[in-house]
Amino acid sequence: MFSTRKIIRAFLASPGDLQEERKAIREVVDEFNESWANELGYQVELVGWEETVAGFGRPQHLINQDLDRCDLFLGMIWKRWGTQPDHGGAFSSGFHEEFERSVARREKTGSPEISLFFKQIPDEFMVDPGPDLKKVVDFREKIIAGKKILFQNFLTVRDMEILARKCVTTYVNRIRAEHESSEPDELRAKSPLSDTGEVREGYKGRESSPLSVEGFEFLEGLVERLKQPDSLDSLSANDIARFRLLANSVSKPGNEVMNLGVHDINILFAAQIEGTKLGERETRCLARLGFEHLANENVPMWCWYSALADSTLNPAIVSSFVGANENEQVGAITVLSVLELDLSTDDDTVKRDWIIDAWFSDNASAKVRTAGLGYLAKCGTAGDLVIAKKEYDRSDYGTSRNALECMVAILLRTGQTKAAQKLVLESQFEALNDNLLRSVLVDFDGVETSALLLGLEHRSPKVRLSVMEALHGRGALDISMAERLSGDSDALVRRKAVAVLLNLGKPLTVEGVKKILVQTQKQPRPGLLGLGIVTDTDKRGEKLFQQYQLDVLKRHSEAELEKIVGACLMYDDAAYFALAERYFRNRAAELRRDVDDKFSTYFEKQMQRTESAFGDSSASKDLVKKTRDLEDFLRKELTRRGLNVLCAAQKPEDLQRIRANLRDGYAGTSKLDAEYLGKHGEWTDIPMLANAEGPKIGTTLLTMSSDEEFQLEVARAITSIGKGHSISDLLSLEMPAAILKKTIGLCSESRFSQISRDALLSLFNNESDGVRKAAAVMAVRAFPAKRIKSILREYVGSEKYRYYNIIHWLDLGASMRRDDARKVARSACS
Repeated sequence: MFSTRKIIRAFLASPGDLQEERKAIREVVDEFNESWANELGYQVELVGWEETVAGFGRPQHLINQDLDRCDLFLGMIWKRWGTQPDHGGAFSSGFHEEFERSVARREKTGSPEISLFFKQIPDEFMVDPGPDLKKVVDFREKIIAGKKILFQNFLTVRDMEILARKCVTTYVNRIRAEHESSEPDELRAKSPLSDTGEVREGYKGRESSPLSVEGFEFLEGLVERLKQPDSLDSLSANDIARFRLLANSVSKPGNEVMNLGVHDINILFAAQIEGTKLGERETRCLARLGFEHLANENVPMWCWYSALADSTLNPAIVSSFVGANENEQVGAITVLSVLELDLSTDDDTVKRDWIIDAWFSDNASAKVRTAGLGYLAKCGTAGDLVIAKKEYDRSDYGTSRNALECMVAILLRTGQTKAAQKLVLESQFEALNDNLLRSVLVDFDGVETSALLLGLEHRSPKVRLSVMEALHGRGALDISMAERLSGDSDALVRRKAVAVLLNLGKPLTVEGVKKILVQTQKQPRPGLLGLGIVTDTDKRGEKLFQQYQLDVLKRHSEAELEKIVGACLMYDDAAYFALAERYFRNRAAELRRDVDDKFSTYFEKQMQRTESAFGDSSASKDLVKKTRDLEDFLRKELTRRGLNVLCAAQKPEDLQRIRANLRDGYAGTSKLDAEYLGKHGEWTDIPMLANAEGPKIGTTLLTMSSDEEFQLEVARAITSIGKGHSISDLLSLEMPAAILKKTIGLCSESRFSQISRDALLSLFNNESDGVRKAAAVMAVRAFPAKRIKSILREYVGSEKYRYYNIIHWLDLGASMRRDDARKVARSACS
């Protein structure tokens, strides 16, 4: 089984009359990937017009971008030829352009492999073929006459499925055979271990004896004790863990896997605190196990690592390329990354270039290569760009995006911002690291307009939006471009397109804007009969339109808005809230009355106006009845929107209203509640705010938030309210784990350093892993080493239950230099 996969891109081309066959081929590819990708190390990525992202540009041009990256072209054709992709263009159909483009590229580069499949045409269609079918027949005859491309015929969907399976499997096996090669001889020659696992000349003499002096002494004493009657009763947990450690520290090629358990490692750590002496070989073994378990944060590691600091070779460097398994290697590389250590060594036989070559060798797993890319992103030089580029060119499913982010990070760190921007614009990853994107998209002054225009077709909506804003700032975005972008798949891009169109003088009605911003979204959903297509509401688009509507209405005078409100019927509340927001001073009393009676009077007025407008028809009565049935929901939504206006106004006299809603939960909670209470709330409000449910109804563009965003806003409010109280009292309040964790993270180091022993130990024993980690990491950042050592000794020696992640983090603060410990702790918080 392969730990990495190479990507083979296959493009599926056909006119629109072969939908069942297209579906069958996709199922064949899915079946291949599920059954054989791990075994063969190759994954097939099938693309066609369905995968083309909606964006700026000629539709066929967008499809061609995927086509030009493919390794295998699968073309099917039956009765239809297709429509011309351009008016007056050189190609008579999209299929025609895709085929000819692939043939031209193959003649020039040798790729892609081309496979054609013709579905048998019933005889009755050939009597009078018509212009479309005649083009298909002419194309087939051209292929036969050319004698360059083989094709196969099929009759049924099942036939096509069999042909596709054979085609894909044969191609993958051929490519695999061509690329199968052993690691370069020069790389193997540099390894400290021979092919048999023995130490090479030049490394001999560095191996210590199988057991340290301390290990021998322990074993001798253990043997003597075991000779005594009832000897097992005299053995401690530390004795058993130490014995297992010694067994793990002795290995031979072919039998070198370490399997000391997490519990044993923590027992040995507690024993060392109490004075147990371990030899260097045992310490090295524990350091390697620490690297292996680093991602789980459940064993101490830093004490063993720091004890080996004077070694000729840094233990993390050694484990990074000769670790017994990928977890040990990844953990070691992670240590090098968070400490930002240089790979240069005092050993002439182990050079930086060789270490990095080992990380990115063909035998290295995707996890190891990803960790290596993370190191280079943080510590690499301009000279390392070629390494990241080589990894990017592998087209490995597990590392490609990391390789791109690594190159961008190095370019930014070395002052090559323009090159970083160009690289991002040319790439087609939909999701990239947010911090890198913010740095890249901040300023496009050095990028040519032609390059920016290509960015409008990028898969990432954040890139498309930033490029659009830059082009508009240059005056390089005209009405036709903005109109095309108004059909983008991302709501924020569509909103910007609306703004550009209006700025350029394009007249748009409110309904026209709504049509642009609110798009129906069809999603596959499981049902009784399998997957079905369900139309979802475009919530983001609806909120953007709602905000647009408010902004337009707020341009009216107070009198004009009053008149509009007086004519509004049920479900048409935008003018009311625009009036309340824009002219708050004059409208606050009315808004507060409506909030206080939960919009009961307002609802009745709207209903009466609606009934009067629609008359006594059966349809009108039915509408009224249905609206009455929704009264509770509609009034809750109206109340929530009213509370949002009051919260945004930040008037102290509304405190009781905000509190009342939080207590009874009638209109749900908004992050604006948290912002309001952060300024006006009191100590007694904290439990109520902390335990409030996140927003569910009445959200606007300004109040839309994920649970994460809402929790962060609540934590900010709690931190603000709690400024006048001790940090111990604040963090001892009962609150949900997610809120408590974020409140700890918002503490300054100086404030957290004042926490009491009891409050700290309470956090260390919290049931939430996230709360415990946040508290321990903050302790490492805020406390001096002496206090951390004292707390660690007390915690480890306690008779109560101990959590291993607390020990892991306190070990960092107790064992490493303060600067290094804080560097690692801050990295864990970012």
